[in-house]
Amino acid sequence: MLTLDNPPIKPFRNKNDFSIYIETYAITNGVSLIDALLQYCEDADVDMDRCAKLVSDSLKDKLEDEAVKDHYILRKTTALPFF
Repeated sequence: MLTLDNPPIKPFRNKNDFSIYIETYAITNGVSLIDALLQYCEDADVDMDRCAKLVSDSLKDKLEDEAVKDHYILRKTTALPFF
């Protein structure tokens, strides 16, 4: 199980601060962004719906890229795939 290195969980001033925290945690601990976000929610006892409001647009894009890479979701495309 992952644990946050600097409890207690501090409140974040804005989306950017939260996103930087999640990205730094993921890099420092060698985990995915999705795992870092889930671990934060678990350790802080925060519902994912509340946590989602803190995620910046750039982190959303990185989370989506990671989810596509790991085959959790399919990327939305506007072009037809040609094989």
